[in-house]
Amino acid sequence: MFRSVIVLSLALSCGLLAAVGAWVLYRLRLRRATSRLRRLLQERASERERIARTLHDTLMQSVQALLMLFEHARDRLPQDSPDRPLIDRTLEQARHALREGRDELTALRGAASPADDLVGAIVPLGHILGEQFSVRFDVRVEGERRPLCRDVAQEACFIAREALQNAFRHARANEVVLEVAYGEQAFALRVRDDGRGIREAARPGHWGLAGMRERAAAIGALLDIGPGAGSGTVVALTVPADLAYERPARPPWWRRLAGRVPAGQP
Repeated sequence: MFRSVIVLSLALSCGLLAAVGAWVLYRLRLRRATSRLRRLLQERASERERIARTLHDTLMQSVQALLMLFEHARDRLPQDSPDRPLIDRTLEQARHALREGRDELTALRGAASPADDLVGAIVPLGHILGEQFSVRFDVRVEGERRPLCRDVAQEACFIAREALQNAFRHARANEVVLEVAYGEQAFALRVRDDGRGIREAARPGHWGLAGMRERAAAIGALLDIGPGAGSGTVVALTVPADLAYERPARPPWWRRLAGRVPAGQP
């Protein structure tokens, strides 16, 4: 009987050690995968900044030079020339395109990074669209606001803006709501409306729902696009907390250990 108890205890101990070992191995693999994804996101952010600098130094400067040439050519025309109104409209459209390009480059480089205030980076667009289309716009934030990883914040901002534009322009809604939740397990962002819904854009070159899904996949997030509770559409982005939030720098392990030893003790 005593021998059977010993054998059973050894078996339970081996099983417990195996379970602990499996759990430790799982945590190590999860930490390794998370670190690898973070490195990839940092590399993507650096590449985006490099592309933005290249575009600014080449394409944007060239467009600005062309605008100056056209303005010079327009100024040489007589004031009563029938071509001046057409050139003026063309120049105004070109300036608008140049402003949009600069805004995109600013977002691409992260100069106006939404990492520290994602809601503040999105809300102005919602108010502008709400006034333009006479649609109510509301914002709801849950949880304590936390800084997001730069690349996660950028992609979430792009997705939210695309979802807002789709809701205001195509859903024929009476109300559009932006919901942001800073959860312990995940960061969630939702754009919902009470309209007729969002359709997949089929026009070539259109940055629509497919592009939103690609952005979500690039940061390891889940993007769900479907009908709302009553009517309309909900675009929901969910990012695991390990990937979403910027982690504070931790001191070395020996400093953390020293901090736990009371002063005056060895």
